[in-house]
Amino acid sequence: MGERAGDWRTVGLPMATGAASLDHHRTLHVRCGSDIHHALTEAGFTGRFLEFSDPYCQGPVRRLARDAFIDERAAFLDAAYGEDGMSHRDRLAAEYDDLDRAGLFERVILWFEHDTYDQLILARVLSTLPGVVGDVPIELICVDEVPGVDRFIGLGQLAPAQLVELWHRHRREVTSADIETARAAFDALCDSDPTRLAGIAYRTDSPVPIMTRALRRHLEELPGAIDGLGLTQRLVLEIVDAEGPLTAGQAFRTLMMERETLPFLGDLMFWYVLRDVMATREPVLRLDADSRDQSWPRKKLSIARAGRCILGGEMDYLDLYEASRWVGGVKVTGHGTPPRWDRESERLVPTPG
Repeated sequence: MGERAGDWRTVGLPMATGAASLDHHRTLHVRCGSDIHHALTEAGFTGRFLEFSDPYCQGPVRRLARDAFIDERAAFLDAAYGEDGMSHRDRLAAEYDDLDRAGLFERVILWFEHDTYDQLILARVLSTLPGVVGDVPIELICVDEVPGVDRFIGLGQLAPAQLVELWHRHRREVTSADIETARAAFDALCDSDPTRLAGIAYRTDSPVPIMTRALRRHLEELPGAIDGLGLTQRLVLEIVDAEGPLTAGQAFRTLMMERETLPFLGDLMFWYVLRDVMATREPVLRLDADSRDQSWPRKKLSIARAGRCILGGEMDYLDLYEASRWVGGVKVTGHGTPPRWDRESERLVPTPG
């Protein structure tokens, strides 16, 4: 194949040097985080590693022009997670630019798992890549379980040898059905009305069941039909009610290891959830005064009266909520009429009242 304009060596990060054994130095490995970069290097992969990690499972995901989209995403990340070294705006712009240069490579490998965080990013990546790589082969490694791992949460759990095993046994070519489903899913994710996304998530003949399962979990973050809580919010209240007082770090571990069936949150993402769920005119959770100066995992939480009333069906959370949050393109406010999700029937329902 002919050389494309641009220097592929400036895309992402390097991995091992020396003779290629598993891949080729002109292979681009794309992952929604940096968690397997070192392990792939240890395993002897010699291509470039691109982290593309805009967490669409939180914050606004709206149908905007590229620069405006990145600006809005960066503003959310600044507010939700704080700044850490490189600005969120600069990091996002670099990642989107690097993804657009994937056509400089001879092969693109996507490493993803089954949760909402990964699958929404995969939907964006598969919506973008075909338009920028031309005839460059795209391959996918996407798993929801790994032999010998009792509770598989993510690829970052795996040793180099296990990643090599996935390379040999689970790598496949991306199909037109993958791309069509991804494009439809990401476009619907941007809608202010989640009806179309629900239709994709509950297709009985979906060609990409791992992605559609993640979309169903995403829909559960909409306000619940009875309580007004997204599922993560409800699980947090239930954990603190059952086990509190406990630290935020303990609540996070319980959520990830015991209560969440499709774990997708990182630690800062969880801390954002906690701060947001407490943005009410009457407390639903209490943060002990003695813990205010401690790092967030050590802050102690307890359930408040309103929290118990919401869990018991006596109050609606959105009647107390004073902030706003986003579920893709859906804005959830206490004073609006956001779409509701009935977790029992797994369908959208009219707003009560």
